[in-house]
Amino acid sequence: MIKRLEIINIQSHKESVLEFDPGVNVIVGSSNNGKSAILRALYWVRYNRPLGIDTLLSHWAFDKKGNQIAPMEVSIENDCGLVTRKRTKNENQYIVNDEILNVVKTDVPEQVEKILSLTDTNIQKQHDLPFLLSSTSGQVAQYFNKTVRLDIIDKVLSNTESKRRKLNQEIKINDELLAEAERKHSNYQWLPEAEKIISSYEKNFSKFNSLENDFNILNEQIELYEKYLEIKNKYDFISEVKSIISKINKLIEKQENLSAEISDIDSDLETFNECNSKKYYFIPESRKFINEIKKIDCSGIESKIDELQESIEKFNYCINFIENKKILINEYKSRLPDICPICGNPMKK
Repeated sequence: MIKRLEIINIQSHKESVLEFDPGVNVIVGSSNNGKSAILRALYWVRYNRPLGIDTLLSHWAFDKKGNQIAPMEVSIENDCGLVTRKRTKNENQYIVNDEILNVVKTDVPEQVEKILSLTDTNIQKQHDLPFLLSSTSGQVAQYFNKTVRLDIIDKVLSNTESKRRKLNQEIKINDELLAEAERKHSNYQWLPEAEKIISSYEKNFSKFNSLENDFNILNEQIELYEKYLEIKNKYDFISEVKSIISKINKLIEKQENLSAEISDIDSDLETFNECNSKKYYFIPESRKFINEIKKIDCSGIESKIDELQESIEKFNYCINFIENKKILINEYKSRLPDICPICGNPMKK
């Protein structure tokens, strides 16, 4: 309930203060004494209408040049607080319980609506049609529905219908998207078969990698085998050398025997040196033969025999190494598949 109303510089009110009692209050007076101006002042505070000040501002608030020199102001006080609407040449604002709120276009601050709690039912102008009497049955029903909050049902139904239409539209769009997705899906029927092929390829590729590793190892072994074949070919003469060494060993043995005989002969020569009998006519020739034998250098033969013996040992090592590699190569060959899983050619060939 409004307790106090103060109007400054609005039409015929230069500065008027109205205080209301609880219950019904009636303002009476002759025409053109400011009764309608009070309603206009209330309407200006509640709805921020009219936007201009020419129709509301009192004539004594202007100077001779038509400039505003005094503020136009309305204050309403009720149980909820105090609301003041103020308009000057440079200011256009609401003051709600000492809080200043600037006016933005036609908007009315929410704090003002909440404190005043005035609707069209509370404010009716002089020339307005009689309340509800001139309204249609539908307008009357709408008003009472709003009064008892039945308009919420209308809003809910309206919102529900709006949502239903929106959902139907979304369903239609989704059906079209689903049809398009199914059409695209039909173009990818080959994917399961492709997945099987890829899975088989991955298995074969893994197996191929394993075989490729074995194949690389086998190539390394083959290279070693070829290398040792070269070594073998290089030392093929060793078999002949063995025969030569055997012969040389026999010669050495004979040489040792001859050396022993020579020693015996030397001792005999010393015994028979003085003998000049025809019985020993062969001695000069024997002496010559012995001197020739002494000239033979056996030390070089012994070093060559050692070198040949070392070569024979290396040759035997190479032969054993090659035989082991042959066994390893045969083992790798046995692990290869008959047919290559990639190119389809025979592997063991």
